[in-house]
Amino acid sequence: MKKLILALALLAGVATSCSEDKPDFYSGKNYLQFKNAMTDSVSVSFMLLPGQTTHKIGLPLYLIGRPAEVDREYTCEVVATGIDDAPAAAYTLPEKFVFKANAVTDTLWLTCNLLPEMSTNNYRLVLILKESKEFGLGSNGYNGAIIRITNMITKPAWWNSTVTSYFLGDYTDAKYRKFIEVTGVADFDSSDPGKLRDYTNTFKRYLIRMKEAGTPILEDDGSEMTVKMNL
Repeated sequence: MKKLILALALLAGVATSCSEDKPDFYSGKNYLQFKNAMTDSVSVSFMLLPGQTTHKIGLPLYLIGRPAEVDREYTCEVVATGIDDAPAAAYTLPEKFVFKANAVTDTLWLTCNLLPEMSTNNYRLVLILKESKEFGLGSNGYNGAIIRITNMITKPAWWNSTVTSYFLGDYTDAKYRKFIEVTGVADFDSSDPGKLRDYTNTFKRYLIRMKEAGTPILEDDGSEMTVKMNL
């Protein structure tokens, strides 16, 4: 618990220490900040990205001040908090951070990399903008970004009581994992009955074929995997 409190205090301190003085947006100086508040973390789950081992995400940036006629470099650093810190192999950052010429908005692009240990870990990558020669820091609370990276499987929101009662049956991690493998789909709008029926039909036919071939698909407890919907 002490470790958690200390880490949270560190994270809060990092997010605010560089902007304790209120920026003077009318001074003519240029300020940079993320579009979203640091509390609005970005989640990347490779479980929802079947077949992908890398995934590129963009973090929008805002310029407060005058656009320049040339590209300008800014500074952004990874900060360790001591709690679920993402290892260096879990992400790839650009060699340098550049805010484009004549722009008032830009995007920091980074790549998340799938690691075997992500099946049991939910990592956290914390990025913090730093004041530089070209840019000051914008509004407090918008100078950092948190990205969570994992491959852990959890019951999706779309697997509701209707899906359980009439389509796929009771949820299990093994069934969801196999459903993704067979259909190539991890997330969709379950309020669309036609799409839900098609996905369930594809999955059930696969289970039938495997059973007829003498290799039935089993749950983790050894029971046969089944779905509710009839063909």
